[in-house]
Amino acid sequence: MNSFLLLIFTITCLLNYLFKNKYPFSLLFSFYWLLNVLISFLFFPDFIFSNFLLLFLLLSSISIFIGERVGSFTIIKNNNSLWFNLSLINKIFFIVFLFSMLFPIINLSNYGFNLFDISSLKSLLEINNKIATLRYSGKIEKTFTSQILLSLTYLLPFIGGFLYFHLKQKKFIILSILPQLLIMLSQNTKVSFIAAVLIFISSSIACNIIFSNKISTFSFKKIILASLIGLLFYSLFLFSFAARRGELNTKVISESKNKIGNYIAHVPALDVYLNSEKVINYSFGLKTFYGISNYLGILKRKGGIFTDFIDFKSENKKFKTNIFTVFRLLIEDFGVIGSYIFLFFTSLIFGFFRVNNIKFKSFSICLISTFIFFILYSFVSSVFAYMSYIFSFFMFFLVLKIGSFKYKI
Repeated sequence: MNSFLLLIFTITCLLNYLFKNKYPFSLLFSFYWLLNVLISFLFFPDFIFSNFLLLFLLLSSISIFIGERVGSFTIIKNNNSLWFNLSLINKIFFIVFLFSMLFPIINLSNYGFNLFDISSLKSLLEINNKIATLRYSGKIEKTFTSQILLSLTYLLPFIGGFLYFHLKQKKFIILSILPQLLIMLSQNTKVSFIAAVLIFISSSIACNIIFSNKISTFSFKKIILASLIGLLFYSLFLFSFAARRGELNTKVISESKNKIGNYIAHVPALDVYLNSEKVINYSFGLKTFYGISNYLGILKRKGGIFTDFIDFKSENKKFKTNIFTVFRLLIEDFGVIGSYIFLFFTSLIFGFFRVNNIKFKSFSICLISTFIFFILYSFVSSVFAYMSYIFSFFMFFLVLKIGSFKYKI
């Protein structure tokens, strides 16, 4: 049964691939989660995945396909093209970049350090260790200024992905993620860096879908490049985990490799959750949109969102994680059936604004970029669970709105 469901899921992905230009959201979701499952099979070969997990992902994929199919209708036929002042948006990008570069400096200051303290590898390791200890103790409160600057570090890759698609300049790749890269190396935060990279990818894919009416095609060169980038990121994360301990040696590196395993154990964690006695209180979006409900004081979000952990073994190694993916939030908000309905309406909205992007212009680009980010970040949590992400969505819309005049693309 397990193999049969995996086969059906694979066939669904292949069917989505055949209609990739018509239903890109369905293709992204199905292939992305098939890849997540296959990677989990590879990394945790001893873990027995349940039929319920594969069936849940399969039905989610089908719900998204149906929703995108229903939503893909044109309300007004318009032969006009999208207009954007790329020169103005480019200038805004560099202004945002300068403010974003302030965030690592101010954040270091909040922890009682400055740039001059990072003078050697030894001091960098010591600072990483101290900041990790302070951050997890919860003794450091975030200021309003740091929150705004954090949102700008997420706005930057949104604009960068947009400009990279149009101008094909590699500097936008580096500059878009540089502030968060510095934060990760100096202050031991990894999820924020992952988010910045995924936002850049989401924005680029969204532009491909809207302006070229296709998802970027695969090639041998792109696969090799992606592999090299993946190896580089793995090395950065390995260093970041080791730096948290404040030292670098063979034992620490080995422990750091196991720690990385905990961070990619989201599929086993989701499987365990789906087959447990789930607590469903039907909060109807308060958890999926934790950022808003927490900001308004309706429901307080805890650090890390989930405080419970699952433990399991694979190849005589112990793994422990509290990353349950976006699906746990959806299920606690809407139930299992309600999660399918939520995904149906999400893809319906995506499909509608994709085919009517001429009429809605800036909003369509922003929304499609956000929904793609929702998929790519779904292995961690909901992108709407954090106000800094939500602020960046609105700011990206404003940037596009400001730049949507004068020059024709």
